[in-house]
Amino acid sequence: MHGVNDSNEKKKKKEEMDEEVKKDLDEILNQLSESEASKKEPPPEKMAEKEEKTEPIPAPEKETPGGSVEDELQDILEQITEEERPPQELSALDRLVGVFFSPRKVFEYLRVKPDIWLPLILIALITIGVSFSVYDIALDQQIEKIEQNDRIPDEQKDLILNRIEESRSGTKRIVSNLVIAPVSTILGYLIVAAFFLFLGNIILGGKASFAQVFSVYLYAQLIPVILGSIVKTPIWVSQQSLSATTSLSALLPADMANSMLYRLLSNFDIFTIWFLIVFSLGFAVVYRFSQLKGYLAVFISWLLFIFAKIGVASFFASLLG
Repeated sequence: MHGVNDSNEKKKKKEEMDEEVKKDLDEILNQLSESEASKKEPPPEKMAEKEEKTEPIPAPEKETPGGSVEDELQDILEQITEEERPPQELSALDRLVGVFFSPRKVFEYLRVKPDIWLPLILIALITIGVSFSVYDIALDQQIEKIEQNDRIPDEQKDLILNRIEESRSGTKRIVSNLVIAPVSTILGYLIVAAFFLFLGNIILGGKASFAQVFSVYLYAQLIPVILGSIVKTPIWVSQQSLSATTSLSALLPADMANSMLYRLLSNFDIFTIWFLIVFSLGFAVVYRFSQLKGYLAVFISWLLFIFAKIGVASFFASLLG
């Protein structure tokens, strides 16, 4: 009996040990499962911190009708850095030739590197040469007009004619051709350039310097000054008359020379229109306006000036009869 009791006690102890091992295994498995869950899901404290750090996802950028926002930003950056880019280097000859055949390239250069003296010297020299060539012709036409004017008394008429004849030679001739002609031309250009500077900076809200506007204006003026002089001066000299013109007034008969229509059409000269087109382009380039805006600004200003000039001329003509 004693042996049977020993075997039962051993069996009972073994069962107790198996139950303890089973409990230990269950605890280990529970711990492992909890650790795996903690890896997959952070604790509530960390979840709250993560939510606080999470930034909202920005809404997608809307595209504008003219292109994406990135394109607009790129255009703005290009405009900002455009002034810093060195222009394509153009020699004096390149600029003089380019204003006739590729004016935009010349004006892009002048916007960064304004050049006044080269066109100014050329214009002054050409003006002096043309003035000497047609000086006597101009005096003869003045004399003819004075002689045909019946409103001037004979004594006063003789005094005026004597003064004109005296100016044909000597100091008056030299001063008139070497000083008055080029200086008056350049002063006129300065006034017009100042007007367009005011128009571009104040009226139209652009930004440019006087040197930029004046250099563009002078280079554009090389078209009527050089080509106009080459074409017209030989005709004036050969015909001994300044009435020869390359404007629309040539379509009218000679007896309409004093009419308002003749004065209007005389301003539509082929070289003047060419100059206006080129200067409109230069005006737009300097101010970074659209080409259409440049054309409208220059041509409207020119037309207003023409009508004002015709109105003043007609007013004084009516006073003199």
